[in-house]
Amino acid sequence: MRTRILGHTGKAVSEIGLGTWQLGTPWGPAFNAAEAERILTAA
Repeated sequence: MRTRILGHTGKAVSEIGLGTWQLGTPWGPAFNAAEAERILTAA
C-alpha cells in the first residue's frame, strides 16, 4: 500500500481513502444500515 505523510503530523496515511459522507446524510441515494455496513466491511 502506498502512503503519504499527512500534513505536518508526521503520520503516514494511505493514499486511498473511503469517503463516507453519503452514509450519514440525506445527500445522494438513500442507504440503509445493512448496505452501509457492507460498504464499510468491503473497504
